[in-house]
Amino acid sequence: MGQFLSALLSGLSTGVPLFLIASGLTLIFGVMGILNFAHGGFFMLGAFVAVSAAGWFGGGSGGWTLFGAVVVAAVAIAAVAVVCDLVVFRRLQKREEIIGLLGTFALLLLLVGVAEQVWGVTPRSLTMPTALSKQIALGPASITTYDVMLIAIGLLVAVGLWFLLRRTDFGRKARAVAFDRSMAAALGIKASLVGTGVVAIGGLLAGLAGGLVAPSVSVDAGLSLSFIVPCFAIVLIGGAGSISGALVAAIILGVAQSLVVNYAPSFFGYATYVVIGVLLLLRAWIRNLRPAEEREQVA
Repeated sequence: MGQFLSALLSGLSTGVPLFLIASGLTLIFGVMGILNFAHGGFFMLGAFVAVSAAGWFGGGSGGWTLFGAVVVAAVAIAAVAVVCDLVVFRRLQKREEIIGLLGTFALLLLLVGVAEQVWGVTPRSLTMPTALSKQIALGPASITTYDVMLIAIGLLVAVGLWFLLRRTDFGRKARAVAFDRSMAAALGIKASLVGTGVVAIGGLLAGLAGGLVAPSVSVDAGLSLSFIVPCFAIVLIGGAGSISGALVAAIILGVAQSLVVNYAPSFFGYATYVVIGVLLLLRAWIRNLRPAEEREQVA
């Protein structure tokens, strides 16, 4: 039982980076209608910037080094995302979705090339702070302070996004643009500025995720694809534009990955995609049930 509970808690922390990336993806798609494949590049750059920033702060295994590196990564990638919006995304916005997808994929390849030129092809690493590697006993289960930090940050981000979108003027404008861009513009909302703000938030979240996972993964250009594919699936499962749906789907996928690692590690290579396929089929089945249920209620 202790191993099972530990796997569940670890799965929650595994789902946090997926949620951070997927929430940015779903925001950009919901407001701008762009399938942003380059978001994986934002995440990868966030991890690289965090590794470099940790050196600026003196390196070592101190907690403040990681904190400073994560903040720098989040802000830097938000700035990169804004530049990408001004140069690329605005030109793709009125095109067909397939053109947007191809354009952002080309941008992803460009970002990967830039990363390899700046940081090389040799994998980098970021030292895990000593304070975050400690084990915390929770009854029969145990969890590291690093996992606790990830779960706490995930909850804070989820609450912050809910407040931003539901209780602020920017959130109301973003929802208006997502619902009807032309009508929002007719009402005086500057849709282009709202879109840039949403892209900046998405970049901030991707950079935050990259900085947070840097101590636990090998940082190389491959990160751009290893995380973005599951995150696209999370957006599909949770519903495009739905932050709460992305959170639930990311938690389910993170817990599933953790359980597979603990109980069937030899299947981990493809178990993630099996789980994604099952969740997508389940979502489609539930959607197909709704009309029948409505007809029964009417009868």
